[in-house]
Formats: sequence, structure tokens, C-alpha cells
Amino acid sequence: MKQNSCSAYACRLVRIAAWPLSRERPSSFAKRLPIFMLLAAPFSIGWIDTAVAAITGTTGAVVVASPPADITNGAWESNTQIRAFAELQQVMLSQAISADISTPGTSPSSSDSNLSPATLQPGLIVNSYALHFDVVGSLATQNAKEASGSITFSDDVLGLIALSDTLNSSNGVLGLPTVLYASGADHGLELNPAGGGTSDIITLSADRKTVTVDLRNASFPDDLRIVTAVPEPPGLILAAGVFGSFLMARGYAAHKRSACREEIT
Repeated sequence: MKQNSCSAYACRLVRIAAWPLSRERPSSFAKRLPIFMLLAAPFSIGWIDTAVAAITGTTGAVVVASPPADITNGAWESNTQIRAFAELQQVMLSQAISADISTPGTSPSSSDSNLSPATLQPGLIVNSYALHFDVVGSLATQNAKEASGSITFSDDVLGLIALSDTLNSSNGVLGLPTVLYASGADHGLELNPAGGGTSDIITLSADRKTVTVDLRNASFPDDLRIVTAVPEPPGLILAAGVFGSFLMARGYAAHKRSACREEIT
């Protein structure tokens, strides 16, 4: 029996992992597939967890709800809840979308509405979410109801669409086709630096993950659309994992091949 620096079994594993470099290839790709899938599994599982956990938490009056059929004035009312629901997910923008707030901070400031407009370009893939607060009936301004809370996402917030005009123009791109949306001029947030009345306050956190709102509503609803980033598609990450695993196996095989040229007899 000839001496060898690795066992016949170990040599076979090296050949299977590095079959493109070997002259002796296994007869079936099926023999190699489990190895690559096992090595790539952590990458694909990580993506799935990220995609499912898009909304990671809420506080205060913000609650996650199923999408309603109608969010026009008076259709979906509550004096205590700011309802959040998912709109279109992983949608590629077919046209440019205007966001009213795109940088962390609080709006309004003490001197102005503190808007930071940005344009989300066509081709960008995003997730969209809606916040809706509409008190029961119609109240006098001095009797406005107040509700506050926050919503946190696993992915970065790219932009906040808070004004009626930008909400209206993005309904057809980011809104659900099964929901009837308001289309007038009175359902956006009122970001009045003077405060009082039905003025609203919104804050995007420094890490771009949390949106905090303090809403005051008397008649027409307060609507907000939140646009977030989308993680890389699973196919790309799985492919990266397989390719990375192959490169590691290739390097290991190149290092060990000289020690595995002779089978144990």
C-alpha cells in the first residue's frame, strides 16, 4: 500500500467540489448539487427572513391592518388608531415618483415645513406602505383628535409622500388596485410650523428605519405613503452564494490536488 497524505474518501470529496478542474468528473450533476445548495443555503435563508420582516414593529396608535376597500373621506374611520397597510411590494417604478421628505429629521421645523424633496427614478424597485388616520364624523378644528406612534421597517426608507398632490400622483403607481384612494386636495398632512389646529408632525429616524407621526385630525383624513428599499432578489444572492462556495472549493482543491493524485491501493 502506498503512503498518501489524504484518504481516498477525502480525495473524492475534493474532486466533487472542484469538478471543473478535475479530469475525473462525477457522472451526474445531482451528486454535486447538494453540496452547493448546502453551502448557499445561509444566503437564501437570510434573504427570505429580510423580505418577510419588512415591517418590524409599531408603537402607540399605529397598527398594521389588512388593506381596506376604500380610504376616501369617512370610509375608514377611527378616533384612536393610525392604520398602516402594505401597498404594492417589490414593484419596479414605471415612472418617476416625487417624495416630499427624503432625509432624516422632523417636519415641520420651527420656521418652515422642512421638506426635502427627491425624485425616485423609473426602474427602481421599491416597497410601498400607507398610513391613514380619519376621525369619526366631522369635528371643529379646535376639537381635533390627536394620535401618535411609529412604524419601523427592516429596510431603509427612501422617501415619504405626505402632501395631497404627490399622494394623488403616486396612487396609480404604488397604490393597490383594489383600494379606492382619496384624490382631492385635503387628505395630505398639514406640516404647519406654527403648530396647533390640525397641524401634523412627522420624523424620519437617523438610521432611516423608523417613521414617527403625531397627527391631529378633525375632518378630512391624514394620509402618508412610505416608500422603502427592497433587498436584492433571492436569485442573485443564491447565485452569489453558489459562486462564492465554488471559488472556495476551487482554492482548496488547487491546494490539495497534488496530495490526492494517488488512490490508496
